[in-house]
Amino acid sequence: MARNVGINEMTIRYVGGMILVVLGLAQVLKGGWAMAGYVLGGIAVVSGLVGYCPLWSVLGVSTLRRERRLAGQ
Repeated sequence: MARNVGINEMTIRYVGGMILVVLGLAQVLKGGWAMAGYVLGGIAVVSGLVGYCPLWSVLGVSTLRRERRLAGQ
């Protein structure tokens, strides 16, 4: 499992996922919306922590390579 998510996207995924989970825990999201927030937020947090997205892998997308090109590597 090679990384395919760059540092900027990892940060966005982690922060966005945490926001969704907190909205569910704070009961801002209720019922099915809260469950969707937990699931999507959890997936985003995990992919943000490990730097790998299975969907990006299937689609052949890698934001990691894009950041390397922009940095001149």
